[in-house]
Amino acid sequence: MPESHQLISLEEALQSILQQAQPPEEETLPLESSFGRVLAEQIIADRDYPPFNRATMDGYACSFEDIHLGQNTFMLAGTVMAGEPAGILPGKGTCVCIMTGAPVPEGADTLIKLEDTVLGKDQVVFSGAAVKRGQFIARQGEDARNGQLLLNEHCIIDPSLAALLASLGKANVRVCRLPAVALVSTGNEILPIKGKPSPYQIRDCNSWALKAFLMQYRISEVTSIRLPDDPVKLAAAIEPLLERDILILSGGVSKGQADHVPATLKSLGVQEIFHRVRIKPGQPLWFGKFPGGCLVFGLPGNPVSVQAAFKVFIEPFLRKSLGLTPVPEIFLPLGRGREKRTSFDEFFPVRLENDHSATLLFPVSYHSSGDFLSTTLSHGLALHPAEEKDLMEGQLLKYLSW
Repeated sequence: MPESHQLISLEEALQSILQQAQPPEEETLPLESSFGRVLAEQIIADRDYPPFNRATMDGYACSFEDIHLGQNTFMLAGTVMAGEPAGILPGKGTCVCIMTGAPVPEGADTLIKLEDTVLGKDQVVFSGAAVKRGQFIARQGEDARNGQLLLNEHCIIDPSLAALLASLGKANVRVCRLPAVALVSTGNEILPIKGKPSPYQIRDCNSWALKAFLMQYRISEVTSIRLPDDPVKLAAAIEPLLERDILILSGGVSKGQADHVPATLKSLGVQEIFHRVRIKPGQPLWFGKFPGGCLVFGLPGNPVSVQAAFKVFIEPFLRKSLGLTPVPEIFLPLGRGREKRTSFDEFFPVRLENDHSATLLFPVSYHSSGDFLSTTLSHGLALHPAEEKDLMEGQLLKYLSW
């Protein structure tokens, strides 16, 4: 474990955090309450899909063998609508009018679409367009077979998965339990959203950014409080919050006279895992664990630092805790050069722009980690690696979307 006075690398910090992730607990919810949650069970086909040979167009079902022998005029033997029994094709030289989604009659193996036919009184003439055996028919079981494993657990229930679960009759679904989270914004200068700040005060924005990030994973029941830079009040308010799964503090983690958070956490029995990372913004990042299990993230107070820390450290931890795979890494070319500011890994806000042949990253005007407008006007963050000096136009960079 790194000593507290040492700056550790981005990778060391991330791995130290991910090592603390535990397998998620589970719960059962009605399907309509599971949207956006993480699936916690394997999904098995309850029957063949399609469960019958299904028409994919409006047209006429017939035997390909008749067409192959040169017949193009067929006796119309009835109509099959979606939701009706399939029936049986009466015999050679006959066809059945069939609607999209209807079952194909036994003995028919090919469908001629309406546009390629001429309908008479009791017969149908095919126009002679090229015909392939089995065209416009979805075969029983071609999508999935009864008992087939369709999906493993630990994926987000998005609209397409919700549709699949409904198709399988999954009125109730097992999902991963969401962590209990508490947020603490610290600082004498911090006011609530409806507060009227003096020239030397600001409204709390960090808790709102973190709530919005957490909502992306449906974590909505979040305790949120504001505290002054007072070690006694900090300790009294933080102690009961250590019963949560995750505690995220913003502000008070650097080395100033008002930065009481690390010492307060230590006094409450929270074990420091690391403090200070070789990144910009977010260098004073603090991370530790309470013996009862609560994991504590102490983030710098500036809004860009808070938002970057969530994307770089907290989101990967949440995903692993919920059994999700990491967000796929995206590398995109830089639209214009960038000068190196420090010897650290640097994250900077960028916008995506297209030049007809590629999607490019363009740095957004960015004054400091307190420049909250820079993240608002950006699509995400790009990483300027510590080992790279000035970046050239076209250089590939890792991109993190908001």
